[in-house]
Amino acid sequence: MRDLDVLFPHEPNRARYLPAISHNYAVIAAQPGWRCLGLTGSDLDYLQPGNSAIDIPYIDKHFHYPCTLTSAGQAAITDAKGRQATIVSQRDRNSTFVIADSGGFQVQQGTLPWEGEATVRRMLKWMENAADWVMALDFPTGGISKGTVTPHIKRLLREGQAIDQMSSVNSLGLGFNACMQQTRLNTELMLKERDTQKAGFLVVLQGRNESESAAWYKEFQPFIEDGIAFAGAHARNYALLLSRLLDMRADGTLRRLKHIHILGTSTIGSAILFTCIQRLIRQHDNPYVQITYDTASPFLLSGRAYEIYTSYGLDYVNSGMANDAPSKVDPSHYGLTLNAWCEKLTEERNDACEAIGQEMQSPVRTHVGSRVRVGELLKQGELPPQPDARAFMIGCNHNVQAVAEAHSEAIHLYHDTPEGRFRFSRNVQAVDYIAKYVLGNKINLARQVIKEAGFRLERPI
Repeated sequence: MRDLDVLFPHEPNRARYLPAISHNYAVIAAQPGWRCLGLTGSDLDYLQPGNSAIDIPYIDKHFHYPCTLTSAGQAAITDAKGRQATIVSQRDRNSTFVIADSGGFQVQQGTLPWEGEATVRRMLKWMENAADWVMALDFPTGGISKGTVTPHIKRLLREGQAIDQMSSVNSLGLGFNACMQQTRLNTELMLKERDTQKAGFLVVLQGRNESESAAWYKEFQPFIEDGIAFAGAHARNYALLLSRLLDMRADGTLRRLKHIHILGTSTIGSAILFTCIQRLIRQHDNPYVQITYDTASPFLLSGRAYEIYTSYGLDYVNSGMANDAPSKVDPSHYGLTLNAWCEKLTEERNDACEAIGQEMQSPVRTHVGSRVRVGELLKQGELPPQPDARAFMIGCNHNVQAVAEAHSEAIHLYHDTPEGRFRFSRNVQAVDYIAKYVLGNKINLARQVIKEAGFRLERPI
């Protein structure tokens, strides 16, 4: 298991963003013979050594980012698909870092057939061969309101699982207890059969509110060895996140953790705050813990919506990424490189910002953006203009670099520069202040602070 501080020697002690790579992209980028717009598949393989953000000359190699998240629910739906060569399977494990998500979301969505223990074993085997850390195959509580848990409630009752009795004891409903019990069964099997020499193991913590989160943690705390993955509402609700961290401090779990992953968030505010939390844990409890977080947004935005990130803001009002669709631009822009188009759009946005006294945006600048033109992402000769799905694989690479470098700049600005934090929203600053108070004080006092500051901690950032 790699030490992420070693992979980022110029950026120590930061929470790390993991792009949640799409399986199709991972396959294409592993094919040197794939070609599009003068680029090969190898040019899209960000796990292989290439350029960092500070390398010169900037366009001689490809964008390099040595970590990612992969999903067994996409890549191992069948044994045949699981054997496909990808940039994850072909990576140098000594110079990269990968976490594997287990596929519980895909099971609930129905895209990954549920075959009981056979599914759990197949996911575990694939993840151990692919990743440095594997995740328990959880049943997400988010599926309860969508109705996707209902078939599993009926199945578990037929199988004799006492989820009805569990529900009568904790009053959290059949849906929640079905998710918790199936996740427990999967976790127990995986811990029993895992190869401890291949990968670390992340116990997944679910929950939509404090009652569910606390009950889930109580159930799964005995299984935690050296890693956890926060899922459900924990990515958006800092009251839940900090409350569970206090539980771990109280029972000693926090002192032995090596890794904390937070599923499904990649806002600039979260990058700042997860770095704050990591530094506080390293200072007060455990100097070796590493926090990571992920989303698939760069791949979904380009691969499905056919849009790319064009600018980002690091300030009180515009702390986030802006995206645009090449198919909707004036044809006079088709000859611009993606980088030049980003600069033009950013200038227009900044003119509008200046008129109302807002801070300025920064243009996205990427390796592939210096080599690909706006019009090349569209099918030639079609009206109205239609996106070229093949070319938008290149857009995924552009988007990954855009997010990774915006997060890096935001963390540096907020944590490492004088007065930098005052550029960001009051909510980010408030959660940072509360987290420092909570993780730097006695447990009972800290719990009271969380209770009183809940309205701040529960706002999405």
